Amino acid sequence: MGNNALDANIHVEVDVDAVLFGPDDPYAGILIIDEAGMVMEPHCLIPLQYLTSDGTLVLVGDDKQLRPMVQNECAKGLGLLRSLYERMKQRAGVRVDFLDEQFRMIPSIAAFPSAQWYDSRLRSSRDNSVYVKGFSWSDSQPN
Repeated sequence: MGNNALDANIHVEVDVDAVLFGPDDPYAGILIIDEAGMVMEPHCLIPLQYLTSDGTLVLVGDDKQLRPMVQNECAKGLGLLRSLYERMKQRAGVRVDFLDEQFRMIPSIAAFPSAQWYDSRLRSSRDNSVYVKGFSWSDSQPN
């Protein structure tokens, strides 16, 4: 794999649909699993088999939002309510980056999830008024 991400085969997993980008080589140097906080671990096994041994796994998600949807009590008892994202986040030595700026909610609405689940680390963008013209998003920024 080259030093540039564009030189690598990139495998993208969105829920259970997978797409392979790159040359004809079926193995990926970078594997990105989106919505990883809600994907059951077994669903990650298929794309993981295409990750090269020296490749990079990127899990994008939020374990504080939607978790895996499991209705079967036996499956719940076997631990399928826990996502690979959640398991990896709890392991020592695994890098976790928190994206602390949100653009979708007005600050007064965003204040609740920020305080409730993110230790007040989630900030609202200072310039989120551009997303809905004619609607003022200028209410106070949460501390």
